[in-house]
Amino acid sequence: VLAALPGFLKEHRHARYVAIHIGGNNVSGARPYPGGAERLGRELEQILRQIREAGKVPIFARLTYRAYKAKGKKPGVPPEENGSGPYVTQLYDPLIRKYCPEFYDSKAGRGIVDLYGYFKAHPEEIGGDGIHLRGTGYASWRRLWAQQAGGCVYRGKTQ
Repeated sequence: VLAALPGFLKEHRHARYVAIHIGGNNVSGARPYPGGAERLGRELEQILRQIREAGKVPIFARLTYRAYKAKGKKPGVPPEENGSGPYVTQLYDPLIRKYCPEFYDSKAGRGIVDLYGYFKAHPEEIGGDGIHLRGTGYASWRRLWAQQAGGCVYRGKTQ
């Protein structure tokens, strides 16, 4: 994403918002936390900064909950400290607060586009690999983006 971003921003110069859900593959291979967190955090910050510098508003979603199975030396989830949760609270939420304040819930202390919280509460919508979504999960994914991000984008505007 980082390498393709300048071209994307140039191609979509009239866009006001840029929706982002990224980093799951970085977390999958590097877990448990803090595996890979330093590099992932740097790259996410560069992406968000470039979007802001281009005059656009990033809509950065919390990483989805992942119900990883134990594999080799990688522990399973639960417990959640072996999954995506620590990356969400230690990297994503602070970056959302800093670069996407329009999409940060200061009372809850987390990003508004909360794919993590939803799929943790609805693990039946996650496929057998513990990562990818089932059909019902993808339908929920679209609804969550529309409700949570759209609710902020169109707040106070007549539709």
